[in-house]
Amino acid sequence: MSMSLYYPAIAEIFLAGMSILFVLVAAFGGEDRKAASLMRKLTIASFVVAGLLIASYGHMPNLAFGALFVTSPFMVFMKLLVLAGAGIILLLAQNQVSSDRMDRPEFPLLVLLSVLGMLVLISANDLMVLYMGIELQSLPLYVIAAMQRDSIRSSEAGLKYFLWSVVLGLVALWRVIDLWLYRINQLRRNCRGVEWRCKRGCGDRDCFLGGRNGVQDFCGTVPYVDARCL
Repeated sequence: MSMSLYYPAIAEIFLAGMSILFVLVAAFGGEDRKAASLMRKLTIASFVVAGLLIASYGHMPNLAFGALFVTSPFMVFMKLLVLAGAGIILLLAQNQVSSDRMDRPEFPLLVLLSVLGMLVLISANDLMVLYMGIELQSLPLYVIAAMQRDSIRSSEAGLKYFLWSVVLGLVALWRVIDLWLYRINQLRRNCRGVEWRCKRGCGDRDCFLGGRNGVQDFCGTVPYVDARCL
């Protein structure tokens, strides 16, 4: 498999790998301001590298991971905007974070994970990938909201944020499943009595799913769709 197939998501893959590395840095680097400053600089540097990767490779080809991930020039612009905004926020928030006693290495790491979720959300071409991006961008924000452990208002804000997000997340997930079931029932009504067979690879086994666009089945081949299904 060619590595060019992963070019649309190369910045997201890079940030995911850097987040794993930064977890180790935050775990063993200490809790002082020097470690927090180092983590902030590394995070901003990661944003710069991710922006360069997006500008260089983010637009070609425009589909990845079986069309679950898509890019376009507008999406490249939005990703660069998100990365630039996150880097500026980390720079401008230094004094406020220090005064609120939140100047710890975990803060830039949580911002990085939230930005990763935003980038996934921008390029999502599937409802489940969209839901994953929403959750990935919101989960670190719950922790940031409750990061002042000696503040009752901070703990209350984090708890409320978490509870409301759980409710809204369940509603969104229910709608995703509802749309998916609606599509399956629609295909069954349109193709009632029609037996779908794979063109190759699976012999006479029935294909798992098919449709107008020739959706790939579980065996990785394109199913044969009868004319009555179209």
